[in-house]
Amino acid sequence: MNMKLIIGGSSLVFAIAIAVPLTATAQTAGEKVKIERMSKYIASIGKKLAGNNEAIKSTSMNWPENPEAKEVAAFNDAKRIGALWELVHVQRSNEEKAFPNAKDNQEQLALSLLNRLLSFSKYQTFLGNSSNDVIVKDYIDGEIADLKMVFSDKMPVGLYFKSRKIREDKYYLLTMQEKEIVTEILTFKISKNGKLEALATKTFMISLLESCYQNMDVCAKLAGK
Repeated sequence: MNMKLIIGGSSLVFAIAIAVPLTATAQTAGEKVKIERMSKYIASIGKKLAGNNEAIKSTSMNWPENPEAKEVAAFNDAKRIGALWELVHVQRSNEEKAFPNAKDNQEQLALSLLNRLLSFSKYQTFLGNSSNDVIVKDYIDGEIADLKMVFSDKMPVGLYFKSRKIREDKYYLLTMQEKEIVTEILTFKISKNGKLEALATKTFMISLLESCYQNMDVCAKLAGK
């Protein structure tokens, strides 16, 4: 299956394959070089994002099994939506740190958008059916749907960003009108316990690893020599 991202009238093709994990015996010299570069690239971003947050050191690749994910899943609806608000905020911050040249670099932009698609698909599992959930559900579902259209060559990137701006403005406006949600957001920000930031960064890094596994050439190119 191929996934195309239209940027400035050109197509950046990602080969998304049902890949068989590379074993030491199956690796060619070229594959070993790619893996080495990818590892270097992913590790450099991990160091940049993790900082001094000790919780990052214990990350399960089975995302729902991370203790922070289990904790958020158990929150009541207002607290869960407040947590999602903070997770989305940290996701954007991590995108800016990990892909600082996304505006001018096709590979960084593509990887950034793919990371957002994979990360939001994980956060989607937190959503329930309460009236508070509907606010963030429209936003997250809309992001996922539009990003899938971008990667299936059915929506230009420029149109995606216009739609995203409208969606974000509506999301923030509606969220800020709900006292219970605002209370939870402020509580999370004031407490500064680092758990949500840890979950957001774990989610970002797991999604980055998945993205690079699916798109070895792109990540190897971004890593350089």
